[in-house]
Amino acid sequence: MAEDAADVAASPPSRASVERGRLVTERARLRAMAKTRRIELRADPDSEERIARAAAARQQSVSAFVLSAAVHEADLVLARADVTVMAVEQFHGLIESLDLPDDAPGLTAAAARARRFTRE
Repeated sequence: MAEDAADVAASPPSRASVERGRLVTERARLRAMAKTRRIELRADPDSEERIARAAAARQQSVSAFVLSAAVHEADLVLARADVTVMAVEQFHGLIESLDLPDDAPGLTAAAARARRFTRE
């Protein structure tokens, strides 16, 4: 079952994604991950049929297609949760405000009061 290296290099992969600068086929990526957990879902007949057609168009099983789509969406959601996006002007205003002294009358008054405890 060994293929000639020249044949493998000459034929482009049918489905591939670039991950960290390498070309990795989706099938090889999914094979490399150990699948030990089960996720079940319920779908209406129209959704099930659309998902099955889309999976067939990608030459994937329904399970592989759904897993790939769910992982992609999870990555997007988590990326948005980890990153704060703001306009450049807003960011510069935030940085400038950190450099301005803040009037803290309560803190100033507390520092001026007599101390209850002293160090020896």
